[in-house]
Amino acid sequence: MNKSLEKLAMVVIVLWCVSLIPNPIMQIIAGRIYLPSEFMEFNALRSAYASISIILQLAVNIGVGVWLFIQTRRNGGTPWLWALLGLTTGLSAAILYCLDQIRIQLSQQEKK
Repeated sequence: MNKSLEKLAMVVIVLWCVSLIPNPIMQIIAGRIYLPSEFMEFNALRSAYASISIILQLAVNIGVGVWLFIQTRRNGGTPWLWALLGLTTGLSAAILYCLDQIRIQLSQQEKK
């Protein structure tokens, strides 16, 4: 397998793993903090977590959208389509892009 394909495959695996992290961490934190007598404090914590997670998700989506725009422009693709996909779906779009690049490279290797 080509070295660039191996790198793209590793990027896909890392992005997929990163996209799985936030949900289990919040469940662990909520399970350790929540007590029935402290319901109001838990609601405040949940509201703060929701606000922070929305801001972080927005930052990640913007970052992925910009990265996809730059990459597709460099590779001669349709940068606005991938940028919009990155802005709306975040890490999922980056995974799809890397898988698409793997597909393209494999098809180019088959032609040789």
